[in-house]
Amino acid sequence: MILVYIGIPLVVGAAWLFVRLISNRTLLKRLPIPPSLSGHHQSLASQVLRLDTEVRANPRSVEKIALLGITYHANQSFDEASACYRLAADLSPTDYRWPYYLAIIEEASGDEDRAIKLLNHVTQLEPGYVHAWARLGNILRRSSRIVEAKIALSRASNLDPTHPHACLGLARIAASQDDWEGVIRILEPMLKSHPLFAPALRLLSRAYVQIGRKPPFEEDHDTQIQIEDVIDEPLLDELYERSALALIQGDPNRGILLLQTRCSRCHSTDRIQKADKSPVQWLHTVGRMQGQAGRERMTDSEAADILSYLVKRPH
Repeated sequence: MILVYIGIPLVVGAAWLFVRLISNRTLLKRLPIPPSLSGHHQSLASQVLRLDTEVRANPRSVEKIALLGITYHANQSFDEASACYRLAADLSPTDYRWPYYLAIIEEASGDEDRAIKLLNHVTQLEPGYVHAWARLGNILRRSSRIVEAKIALSRASNLDPTHPHACLGLARIAASQDDWEGVIRILEPMLKSHPLFAPALRLLSRAYVQIGRKPPFEEDHDTQIQIEDVIDEPLLDELYERSALALIQGDPNRGILLLQTRCSRCHSTDRIQKADKSPVQWLHTVGRMQGQAGRERMTDSEAADILSYLVKRPH
């Protein structure tokens, strides 16, 4: 009987270890193989390989898997990022972050139906995350699902009355219905908090013209292009922080010269020099500029130099 009492826990323990071993092997098979990163910043390759090694040593760590996914995502390796997010979501099904990141990738890839489904799931998991409601509403609006879009954008506006993308989405719906007074009523309060949100400025100007009033500002070069105000969204900030540029290892002296040639293509550098942003906000701005221009026009090394100057320059 003593042997039986001793043997049962040993058998159960051995079975548990065997099941866990098989489970870990299954998880490892779902991890993406690191892609060739020869065209990226050298620090990125080191970062990815280190994180991949850590995940393979502990394949049940949701945070490490997700961190690897965020690093892939921040550096445009979307297939690898998606694989990591799906694995993280399966291991932690009540965490809204992983389907939200997946929705961003699906939206960028053009699969708006899939993005809508994921964002609906996000709003169920975390009803208070205003950015999910705003993103969902604007995708629905672009898909001509106007009734659903107004519901989602209104939920975002209720959570944050001056959320720029929620207000812009509602204003665009009002404009499509020729409700120009409504456009003005929606945008003017928001622009007090986000005065450089160019898409809203342009729409507001159009609304004033439509009702026969002089626009509140003169149309100039700075408002002719879509330069969006930096929006404080924690999950997007984490994406930019995990990019290779977050290391800020560039040359600020070269960065100030590149600022004149790279950044002046779209707008004057005066606005950049006057701007007072945190390092994360500059990461957001430079990352967006590089995404719009493409790496052939602004390499990782050049972006790092520009970022280094912007972060380290005296104020």
